[in-house]
Amino acid sequence: MSQGGIHFVILRHMRTTIDVDKTALDAASKVLGTKTLKETVNAALSEVIAAAQRRKLIERIERGALPTPTPAELARLRAPRLERGALSPRRRR
Repeated sequence: MSQGGIHFVILRHMRTTIDVDKTALDAASKVLGTKTLKETVNAALSEVIAAAQRRKLIERIERGALPTPTPAELARLRAPRLERGALSPRRRR
């Protein structure tokens, strides 16, 4: 992949050595329900990404940038689709 003469290599997995706060690791592992350092780090990264996506969604909602149904559309969506009792065994005869 290149952009303006700069070439990027996309790595799906990376092996590295890091210093990890054992107390924080244990607490995060308990919260995330993970057992290994690898599982905990990957789950924590996923949670950070998901939290950022939720923040963006909240910002869009607050700005009114999401499409919202009109009152007529809401009424149509909430209206029953079958006549009351339509699935009753007595009615099928």
